[in-house]
Amino acid sequence: MIFAAFGFALLVVFPVLGPAGWHLYSLSLVAAE
Repeated sequence: MIFAAFGFALLVVFPVLGPAGWHLYSLSLVAAE
């Protein structure tokens, strides 16, 4: 549930941050592993 909510938040934030959003997403994937 928490991860799903986090993913949804990313979908909302991506259009706002643009390239920065992808960097945050990549960092989150690395942190998750």
